[in-house]
Amino acid sequence: MVVAKAGENGRAAERARQVLKPGDRLLVAVCGNCRGVTVTMTGWSADFPDFIASKTLDADELHPINIRKVNGTPVSFADPQSALD
Repeated sequence: MVVAKAGENGRAAERARQVLKPGDRLLVAVCGNCRGVTVTMTGWSADFPDFIASKTLDADELHPINIRKVNGTPVSFADPQSALD
């Protein structure tokens, strides 16, 4: 899991909402970024609006900041590195 700076989580969720849709296959970094799990997005969490829902993984791991691939294509919803400098 990526440790994001203040505000980055919200910006990542905003970017992801423009791209992700139910049915997308997501490779998500879990367990402190030590491994990845592929899940199918079912929508956005009703309880935690910036988190993604799936049938196979708890919402606390499914934040857009932790997504590494969407439908097999590498992706990052995190702030560009230049914005963090």
